[in-house]
Amino acid sequence: MNIVRATALDPAKAAVVRYLDEHRDGVVALMREMVRTKSVNVRLDPSSPGEGRMAELVRAEWEALAFSVEQIAFDP
Repeated sequence: MNIVRATALDPAKAAVVRYLDEHRDGVVALMREMVRTKSVNVRLDPSSPGEGRMAELVRAEWEALAFSVEQIAFDP
């Protein structure tokens, strides 16, 4: 089952749709993990752990795709 039919898309968009179709389970698992991760800015919710865990999730995913990532700490 395809998420979207890629036949009428330009080549770049079609490549993205094919990738998502081929990696659907991993993409869904990542989205679920991201939704479950509390990442409210501490200025809005002082009891929140902040965005650090979300930043770590995103960094790990980009590095798994062979991107070079620099994570910069931010002091609220």
